[in-house]
This record gives sequence, C-alpha cells and structure tokens, in this order.
Amino acid sequence: MDPHGRAWINLFWLLVRTPKPQHDAAAIATAHARTLAALRILEANLAGHPYVAGEELSYADIVAGVSLYRWFTMDIERPAMPNVEAWYGLLQRRRAFVDVVMVDYAELVGRLAF
Repeated sequence: MDPHGRAWINLFWLLVRTPKPQHDAAAIATAHARTLAALRILEANLAGHPYVAGEELSYADIVAGVSLYRWFTMDIERPAMPNVEAWYGLLQRRRAFVDVVMVDYAELVGRLAF
C-alpha cells in the first residue's frame, strides 16, 4: 500500500463509511485508482518472495493485511493480482489473522462518526 495508507483509507471512507446518498463517484474513482497503483507496487514486490519483507511473516504483512481484508470484502472492482492474492491466502491460513483481522465491519457501513 502507499507509505501511509492514505489512498486505501480514503477509498474505505468514501465508499464504505460515507452513506450512499453522499457518495462522490469522482472521488471514489480517484481513490480507487490510487489504491490500485499502490497495490501494483505490492504485487511487484511479492513476485520475488511469499511475504512483503521476504521469506518470513513480518510486521509489514500484518499492517498491509489489515487493509487487504477490507479490500477483498468491499463491493468494488478488483483486477487480478496473483501475487497479492497468494500472499493474502497465506495470511488467511493464520488463525490469529482470521480471529483478529477478519472481523465484521457492518457497523461501520454508512457511518461517518463512531
């Protein structure tokens, strides 16, 4: 993802947290494009090894994995990224990832405040 997750966080807020009547299609499209650009960097990085920082799971995988859970569950177009998908599959095999990260976020949908 981008260094600070801005593209992804912006997309999540615009598409999921913002109530549908307030959606800004142009802003969503821009955030989607920026998120895809960051994911393409991750896709290229994962071409050489199974995890973000190499052969073993690291903090980088955890941070990126949190965002990817929501990315893969949102109603949005996702082009095929085989390396990202394989990496995400590795994360999904970890019980802690499933229990702590893959949690329902329905209470956030259409909710600007919390």
